[in-house]
Amino acid sequence: MFTPLPMQRVELSLLKDDAAAAALLLARHGAFNPETSAFTAEQLPEQPGEAYRKAHDQGRAHLDKIFAHYELTPPEVDGSGKPVTLDTLAARNGWLDLERIMMEVLTSIRRAGADLVLTYFAKRVARVLNG
Repeated sequence: MFTPLPMQRVELSLLKDDAAAAALLLARHGAFNPETSAFTAEQLPEQPGEAYRKAHDQGRAHLDKIFAHYELTPPEVDGSGKPVTLDTLAARNGWLDLERIMMEVLTSIRRAGADLVLTYFAKRVARVLNG
């Protein structure tokens, strides 16, 4: 019969997002002894957000062309950096029916198997459900 030999060295190459899970897995099996050598910038992969930045820039360029073609002015952006809430979108131009969206979201969460749903819409949902 063959006798397994202990591993002397294993080198893992993985994404930064998977490093924590891999470290925990190796630690559980008592085989975690990381090499702490320094890397140069040329050895590191490209920045993870680079593809998203390029996609955003391309989308923005296309949108600017559409605005220019139809002689539209781009909408003013609120400089506060706060995300737009559903209430704000519902109030603007009647874009959304807030009650329908609220109930659809909560129903989908319930259908997905949630036993309990905590929401900022609790009072509104109670009013809708009680008629």
